[in-house]
Amino acid sequence: MSRCDLVVRNASIVTADDEGRVLTGSVAVRDGLIVDVGPDPDIAAGFAAARTIDAEGAVLHPGFVDAHNHISQYTARTALPLLARAGRTMGHWKAALTPEDEVAGARLAILDLFTAGYTGFVDPGTI
Repeated sequence: MSRCDLVVRNASIVTADDEGRVLTGSVAVRDGLIVDVGPDPDIAAGFAAARTIDAEGAVLHPGFVDAHNHISQYTARTALPLLARAGRTMGHWKAALTPEDEVAGARLAILDLFTAGYTGFVDPGTI
């Protein structure tokens, strides 16, 4: 039996392989790396975990990184103070966006990124 730091069991596991499968089972983790994925009995028989979490059927995406941004909101960086003074929220601002506004915001963001030499960004000044 191998040792591992964590086993998440009883999960609906969404795989990132070519089949894009959803299976019920466990994920074993050692030193921050996924070392095995499989049916609960197989992982329980193969690994002694320092910690076990029962996912209670929740969805688990092993190794999934949600790398996305809301580029249409790039132009909102300076909008919050103005909205607050007008008694409006970011929801009001977003609801008023037109497709043309979103295209203009995306183009501005892309120009800003390319000018700075980047191809992606995280802007903590937005919502």
